[in-house]
Amino acid sequence: MCLPETVLLVEAHGDGVERWGVVTRDGISQRVGLAFTPDANVGDLLLVHSGQAFRILERDADVVHGGSPEAPATPS
Repeated sequence: MCLPETVLLVEAHGDGVERWGVVTRDGISQRVGLAFTPDANVGDLLLVHSGQAFRILERDADVVHGGSPEAPATPS
C-alpha cells in the first residue's frame, strides 16, 4: 500500500495544469505537480502521493505524526 507524505513546499512555478513545485522532507528534495493544489504557496505543508500534491495542510490541525517535515514549530 502506498501512503501520502507530508512535505514542505520550497518552490512553486507555472500555473494551471502546468503548475509544479519543489518540496522537501528530511533534507531530500523532489519535484511534484501542483495542479490539484492551485492555492499552495511556498512554505505550505502538502500531502503528496505519486508525485502529485493533493491537499494543503493546516499546520496545527492536520499534522498528526510528529510535526512538520522541515518547518519550525509554531509557538502556542
